[in-house]
Amino acid sequence: MSRISFQSEQPSELDVFPGGSHGKVATAICDYVADDQNSRVIGLDGEFGSGKSSILKMLDLKLRGLDSKYKVWFFDCEQNYQGSIKSNFIELFTDELLETAGTDDAIKKELRDSRDKALGRHFTYSKSTTSRVSAWALLLVVTLFFSSSSFRELFALTKLKDPVPIWIYVLHVISLLSPLITLACAWWQLKDTKVGDQPWSIFHLFKGGSDDTITEKIQVAKEVTPLDLKRTLEADLNLFKDTHYIVILDNLDRLPKDSLRSVWSDLEIFTWASAENNLTTIVPFCSNKVAQYLGADQDRTYDSRDFIAKKFPVVFRAPPIITAGWKDGFYSLWESTYPESDRDVAEKCALLLQRHSPMASKLVTPRLQKRFINDIATTSLTLGDDINLVSIAAHLLLCKYNDHPLQEVIRTGGFSDAYKAANEDLDDKDVLATQHLLGAVVGSGIEGGWQIQFLQIHFLTTSDIAIAELIDEPLSLSVQEQDGERFASLVSVFGFRDALKRYVSNGGYQADLIKTIDLAAQSLDEQQLSLVTSIINTEPQAFVGEPGDDVDGFYNALKTCRQAGLSTGGFAQLKKALDSVVRKAANEPVQEEHLSTHLAKLIEYDLCLDALGTTLTNVTVNSAAYFIHVVAQADELKIISQSNFVFSKPGSVSILQHLASGPQTTAPMIAMTEEQREYLLEFAYSSKRSGNDAIGKLSDAEMAAINKAFMSNPADNGALFAFALNREVDESALTTLLAQPFTGRTISQNAAVAAILLAAKKYTELGLIEDLESVVDSEVFKLFFRSGGSGEPLTSGFEHDGIRETIAQVFAWAVSENVIWRLQHTYLSGHFAEIASAIEPYGVDAQQLFDWLNDWQSHMTITFKSVEAMDSDFVRRVTASPEEQYPVPKSSALEYYGSQERSEEEWASILRSTSPNHAVLIDMLKMKDGFHLASSAREAIVGRLREAVSTSGSSINRNSVATIQSVIGSLDQSQKNLLGADIRTLIYSEGSLSGQVAWVLETFGDLIVDVQPSSTMEVGKLMGILDYLSENPDQSAPALRFLDGRAEQISAYGYSQELRKAMAVAVAKLNKTAPKLFQAFAKKTGFKGLLKELMRPDRKTNPVDADQIKTEPSDMPKG
Repeated sequence: MSRISFQSEQPSELDVFPGGSHGKVATAICDYVADDQNSRVIGLDGEFGSGKSSILKMLDLKLRGLDSKYKVWFFDCEQNYQGSIKSNFIELFTDELLETAGTDDAIKKELRDSRDKALGRHFTYSKSTTSRVSAWALLLVVTLFFSSSSFRELFALTKLKDPVPIWIYVLHVISLLSPLITLACAWWQLKDTKVGDQPWSIFHLFKGGSDDTITEKIQVAKEVTPLDLKRTLEADLNLFKDTHYIVILDNLDRLPKDSLRSVWSDLEIFTWASAENNLTTIVPFCSNKVAQYLGADQDRTYDSRDFIAKKFPVVFRAPPIITAGWKDGFYSLWESTYPESDRDVAEKCALLLQRHSPMASKLVTPRLQKRFINDIATTSLTLGDDINLVSIAAHLLLCKYNDHPLQEVIRTGGFSDAYKAANEDLDDKDVLATQHLLGAVVGSGIEGGWQIQFLQIHFLTTSDIAIAELIDEPLSLSVQEQDGERFASLVSVFGFRDALKRYVSNGGYQADLIKTIDLAAQSLDEQQLSLVTSIINTEPQAFVGEPGDDVDGFYNALKTCRQAGLSTGGFAQLKKALDSVVRKAANEPVQEEHLSTHLAKLIEYDLCLDALGTTLTNVTVNSAAYFIHVVAQADELKIISQSNFVFSKPGSVSILQHLASGPQTTAPMIAMTEEQREYLLEFAYSSKRSGNDAIGKLSDAEMAAINKAFMSNPADNGALFAFALNREVDESALTTLLAQPFTGRTISQNAAVAAILLAAKKYTELGLIEDLESVVDSEVFKLFFRSGGSGEPLTSGFEHDGIRETIAQVFAWAVSENVIWRLQHTYLSGHFAEIASAIEPYGVDAQQLFDWLNDWQSHMTITFKSVEAMDSDFVRRVTASPEEQYPVPKSSALEYYGSQERSEEEWASILRSTSPNHAVLIDMLKMKDGFHLASSAREAIVGRLREAVSTSGSSINRNSVATIQSVIGSLDQSQKNLLGADIRTLIYSEGSLSGQVAWVLETFGDLIVDVQPSSTMEVGKLMGILDYLSENPDQSAPALRFLDGRAEQISAYGYSQELRKAMAVAVAKLNKTAPKLFQAFAKKTGFKGLLKELMRPDRKTNPVDADQIKTEPSDMPKG
């Protein structure tokens, strides 16, 4: 900017604000003073800078324009309170009166005498002044105002498209010419008058002349009392009866508290003097400030505002500039200071002033406007043209006028929660709006954004120095000192992002930054913490250095940062270094003196993995030493676990070597405790199943050394563990073992011995082990069992009564934990019910055992031999199990029984079998769609029944019968009909026996469609059957019921005369056991008489002889 003009603090004679509020107050006071009936003491209340002095300046003009008798005199209390304020008042007021007296020496002399008397000295002062301001001058001022307004209106009317009434033009033209008209009328009225000794001219409308004479002489001084002031005022005012003085005691509210109280008490003097004389006293003041100073002290209680009301019964109020109208005045002030500045800048500054006014209720006073503009001007002169005026205005309002800390103002996201909490009445909406405005006008970039300009304004320096002062240096110190709270306070400050980038890019970051961020996380919200980590993630620099002495603290801090979003890529080198150390140590000989170092590194690596949120890639191990002496000792690992260490074949052999180690083991192997031995055993075998391949095998030389050690010390734990794990025990070692007493050993030793004896199937000796039940329930024994080659020794143990319960206990655990891989499933499927009953007391029921056996179902193919060997309960469970269980037995059963290639001989074997399993399986299969039996099955049934009916004393086992019934149930109807016809043929065959036939009829008679005999031979067979049934009614009741049910078929045959007699005798014997059959023949022609005769009560022979029966002619067959 080329030129800046500063605003003056002097009161204004014109009200430049639209609405004229200040001028209206001045007019109201003027009218009040002009009325002689009103009070002569007036108060003017208003806040500092609200324009009270300007109102009084306007009042002066209005009173002089109203009447020349009014004279306004200002007494500045603030400038005259030093010393005696009453003395200063008398001195200055007398000077004013001397000036008014003009050339009247007598009056001047009296004034000086009165003054000297009050002050205790002689003082002479005279002044003659001729001054006049006429009403024409005021009228001219008014017409000039209307003329300028009409000029603008006429200019605007010329641009209107719509026609305007002519009278409007005439009115504005008259208004435009009104100043000239006023001057002409004033000249015409006053051209013949004189002012003093000069003829009147047009210039006398504005200013008069004066002549002054001053004489002064000081002799003595004294303290002026209130009475002196009263008398002086009374005497002086009596000398000027034609002049009405308006004394204004200005800046009273700016006095110190004690001085204000003193002057306030002296106001009674002016009240008394004003009541009787030509004096009006006006006191401008701020009621809030005065009330505060007049407040009661200590234990005194009163309302200080009552004192104000008592002193001033009439109080006018200076208008606060709170409406939009003040902005036009502000723009005028702005243009006078910055004549070349854009109006847009002024409008934005006015908006900021209205938004952030430091005064109560956000008032905007004229004084505040001037101060605001001057402060902007001084700051811009200091910093130069590079700083935006809007930035200067915002900084002044926010940081200087409202005392907001710079860090809070430029903080990203507005004021912090802590600052809001400390300032409960704070509303940051306006601040956020101003930040958005600054961002739009100035920008938010790190190079020249509004935040940077705020820093420059605050420190009055360049941007680089300001940023370093505010961000870079505090950031570096907070990291070095690990001051989390200080670091957190910087996060929300503008420029933090770039400052942290500069810090990180300077060779990477170290552990102190990570720890500081962790400490700051307690004071940061999630979004702020995420901001910090995102800044670090954008930089290519990685972590450098070491975690430091506080390893736990560093990795905990790193975990916090990672969870907040910190990328773990920068720590790849750290992880790689630790990984390399651990992998190298895991495959090198372990020295006892280095164990603590290895353990510390392993724990640190675990902390690193946990902090980075990653897992350990499996470590291939060739030796068990590191695992058992380092890994096993790290109890609180979070990420690294046993499963991360995968043993190679040499490593697995090393496990066996460590398990077999004992007192005689030499270096470099470190001796193990029994707890370590069991820990290693658990690691190696806890996930194994009996029957899995062995993890390794000791060499012959090693086993020979173990045998030797065992021979010399049978209690050597290492040797016992080696034998228990080797699966093949040397006979000499076994003999030595059996020769030892079975008492006095530890649980672990007994567990090893039990495993050895079980594998060797020494069941009798196994039962001799002390507290065997606890031994087999121990974890060590269970681990030895898992290491075994097969579950066969366990199943074989069920055959030995003395050890049966122990075997059941172990087997129940093996089933519940599913620890057997290889098993003789045929034994279990063949003794299912027996084994289920044995293990049930140990918590495993039959269904659990059945579900467990499903793992071996792929080996359970159905054949005649396998079915015969299976337990019937097991087979029934297979048929009732869900489809997904035992699919192989089910599918192979379908293939076996449903094969169309199955021969009659094979079916005959099935039908002769006494096992119930065939029937159960066939019953299951016949429910399946598409299941059909070969015709050879029917032929086998016929052959089996033929054998049964023709062989005396032959019987079929009930399970075989059930099988035959199941087969019959699987035949289709046509096959059943054919089978029925075959059975009918069998019962009427020549070689059939009545007793055997009766059983066939009882069991399979339902298959026969028609049992009616078709020949004399068949009738004879039938009579033989009936005769057998009559003689054995109790044994043959089902057969009798069958024949009784077929009575109509049997009676329908055309019997010859000879056959009738024999048949009648046979039927008569069954009159009670087969009543339907008897009634059927009794109704049949040819049999009625015969049966009637046979059933006469007087006949003693029963059964009757057919030769004794007399045949009736009507019973003879026709033709």
